[in-house]
Amino acid sequence: MDRSDETRTILVVEDDSRLRNGLRELLCQHGSDVVAVGSGDQALDHLRARRRADLIFLDLRMPGMNGWQLRAELRKEAAWASIPVLVGTADWNAEGEARTLGAVACLQKPYNPRDLVETVRRCSAA
Repeated sequence: MDRSDETRTILVVEDDSRLRNGLRELLCQHGSDVVAVGSGDQALDHLRARRRADLIFLDLRMPGMNGWQLRAELRKEAAWASIPVLVGTADWNAEGEARTLGAVACLQKPYNPRDLVETVRRCSAA
């Protein structure tokens, strides 16, 4: 099977449950397989269980393990370090934060659904 024919798995890491569920619904409606978790620790648990992720949609400001700390953990494992990260944040310096983390793209909250879907599609197709 050609890789382009496979469903991409998006790991959404967002502490706000309403936003997390909304992102899951939107991305599923547009053909993605979505795993949505509420913390950096839960994201690591998912990956440690050897579950696949083709893209990580990462909120930066979360209680417990925040987005910067999760990204630092991801960089310690070669298999995880290669997963593209899309940053979603309300920070005024969103683009700068995304560059610091080596993210493939950044979306500013509140999200425009059309832009979000297109950015996820572009980032997960690589």
